Amino acid sequence: MTRPGPWYPTRWSSRPICACFTDVTEHEAWIGSATLELRPNAQVPAHLLAVREVVLGLHRTIDLTLAPGHIVHRYPGGQP
Repeated sequence: MTRPGPWYPTRWSSRPICACFTDVTEHEAWIGSATLELRPNAQVPAHLLAVREVVLGLHRTIDLTLAPGHIVHRYPGGQP
């Protein structure tokens, strides 16, 4: 494995995961080897990108709940 650049953090945090979710419980977290599979998608054709090397794999086992949202637009005749 090629050594990552200066952007490679030395400690991992669950803070980014907690931004949109509530009741986040992290059971396991580890760094290890990984593979990458890109599947075709009509809206974002990322599968056409060439993957030269998978540098790092971050694996997590977590339980989380999506935070309650708010109504952006109520259509006429809809439920109150």
